[in-house]
Amino acid sequence: MTMELIVTEADWNMPCDECGTTILKGDNYLHDCSSYNAGQGWPTNWCKYCADKVIQRAKDQAIDYDEMRERLGIEKGEPMTDNNDDRKPVYWSCTDAERLSCDTLDEAVEEYLDDLDQPFPVTVEVTGYARMEVHAPPSYCRCLDDLLNRLDEEYGDPDGEQDGSTQKMKDAEEMFINAVIAEYVPWACEPICKETVNVQEWIDANRPDWRNK
Repeated sequence: MTMELIVTEADWNMPCDECGTTILKGDNYLHDCSSYNAGQGWPTNWCKYCADKVIQRAKDQAIDYDEMRERLGIEKGEPMTDNNDDRKPVYWSCTDAERLSCDTLDEAVEEYLDDLDQPFPVTVEVTGYARMEVHAPPSYCRCLDDLLNRLDEEYGDPDGEQDGSTQKMKDAEEMFINAVIAEYVPWACEPICKETVNVQEWIDANRPDWRNK
């Protein structure tokens, strides 16, 4: 389904559907109403930092990327994620590859240039990717409800109301979810930085044998 992306102003405080961050009333946010218009669910909303990677994924849909970033308040040259993001890139790429494989910036530049014919470009832009951060808002997991339902089916009174969850059960569920998230390593990555590399300087430092390629 093709996304129907628009940038609009929040009429009230709402959570970002991807990271759970609160989108404040009056802030611009990214809105996809395709599912809602098709009668298949509610619209999806993203804060400006999550919106940036959504817009990039939708570039093939003739979306004006720069205009949307401007309306979201993302200045040119601003990092594509939260300014407080201290993650380090785990992959680098000079293209919009579906699968990332280069562990270093130099490896990405070499792979890219090796596929090009002369003359090489003056500069090349390299994007650094970090693994996506995992967020679990309260509605993300219902493991306690599922367990209680199974117990009630086996041991509960079919004609009476069940006692439901206790605070200790809720605390244990929260500890379980946090422990799983802490150990989970996402496969999905997101762009967090860009570097512009001078090609001739890179060749001189890394592949002098390419000077006459």
